[in-house]
Amino acid sequence: MRWRQGLLVIVAGVVAVLTTSFETTRSAVDKAVPGGGKEDPNPAVNDPDQFAWRLFTDINKPAQNGTNDTLWETWATDDDTFPPNPDPKDPTKRPKWPGGKAQPLVLKPSTQLHIFFEQQQKEPTNSHPFPLIGPQGAQEEVRRNKVTFDYIIDHDLWYLNGLAAAASSGKPINVPPDSIEIKAHWKPIQEKDKPRYHWNTDKSGKLFGLIALHVSSKALPNWHWATFEQVDNPQRGKVLGCHDSFGVTPPNTCDGKVSDALLELLKKAGLGAEWQNYRLDGSQVNFIDSTGRPTLLGNSEVEGPFITTSSCITCHAKAAVNGNGVFLPVFKQNQPVEGNVGAPDPGWYFNSGGTTKFLQADFIWGFSQASPAKQTAPSP
Repeated sequence: MRWRQGLLVIVAGVVAVLTTSFETTRSAVDKAVPGGGKEDPNPAVNDPDQFAWRLFTDINKPAQNGTNDTLWETWATDDDTFPPNPDPKDPTKRPKWPGGKAQPLVLKPSTQLHIFFEQQQKEPTNSHPFPLIGPQGAQEEVRRNKVTFDYIIDHDLWYLNGLAAAASSGKPINVPPDSIEIKAHWKPIQEKDKPRYHWNTDKSGKLFGLIALHVSSKALPNWHWATFEQVDNPQRGKVLGCHDSFGVTPPNTCDGKVSDALLELLKKAGLGAEWQNYRLDGSQVNFIDSTGRPTLLGNSEVEGPFITTSSCITCHAKAAVNGNGVFLPVFKQNQPVEGNVGAPDPGWYFNSGGTTKFLQADFIWGFSQASPAKQTAPSP
């Protein structure tokens, strides 16, 4: 009998150990897996489409400044951040945060499409020049939130000499994790069109409707990328398809209806019915997929002519500057003009010996808008 009692004690001990081990493992799984009873520790990775929409609704809340501005429309533009005649020795010329005041639209032709157009024109057989202002006559603006702006100003990266000095020193450019960059495309609309668009006006009172919005967030080291379009854009989703697992029903369809989850999100943010006319083209968090194929993300209005080779994460990884203030080229140096996709090429940044030749500018192409600092004459 004693040996049976001993065996029962041993078995009970083993069961207790296994049960404890199982409970510990399950607890770890609960913490790591979305829906496991714990708050998702990294929604930007685990559910990038839902994260994109939550960011979209947060930044598009009304600015409540007496205009139709959203929050992001009160942020700093490229011109606010990178003045045309910088003078770091003059405190009065130091860029200042614009605050929440009303800012009429100040739109420009797309810098990206301008570069594409210039490079495309070098091909002798080219007969299809692409309009600089976009497929629907649209023009763009670029804005960034205050933490991004403050980092750029505080680290003397708002003028080209400061960027070149950073590249020469090799000190990394690393904006804070809550940094956000915005690129918006607008087209002229009529008064009757206002209910279908988020709209705003320029200084002359001309009416524009928002048709495309790129949103990049430093929620991840290589950033979280998302791009949105107004539902009436004629080329939306026709090349790369529509990829949204959260905001439309059925998921990942171009003609689906706004999902109940997104309607609830829009309602909680206090956004009007016009925002139901916007769709997520897709989100991006990796250079390649699990099979090693390059991931693609593009907007029919912003990347239209080269959308088949459009990858936000790869393109912005190429934002890099050297000690002479020269930036890497945006597009591949070949014909026809193509974007860069897939994993970055280490040869972009390093010499064969491993020394740095171009310093990565933390995925921010806006740095390329920096101008040389004012040169003061030497004393006699």
